[in-house]
Amino acid sequence: MQIQKISEKIQSDNSSEVIIKTNGMDLQILGYILETFEGYCNYTTIDKKNMKVKITIPKDFRSEIKKILKYLQNF
Repeated sequence: MQIQKISEKIQSDNSSEVIIKTNGMDLQILGYILETFEGYCNYTTIDKKNMKVKITIPKDFRSEIKKILKYLQNF
């Protein structure tokens, strides 16, 4: 899966905001996968033309979502 991390910020509430870029087909699959982890993160497409997605991750699930994204990058 083509996933490129553009940026990552820690918010004032210690949640993480990760911006990633992907392609159209992978964007759809990524959405399905993140939906299965309901409550672990929120995501939204912020730039449909360039396929950029913002993922907001609560501090309690940061390591799990990072592992999932890393796994998907290598898939």
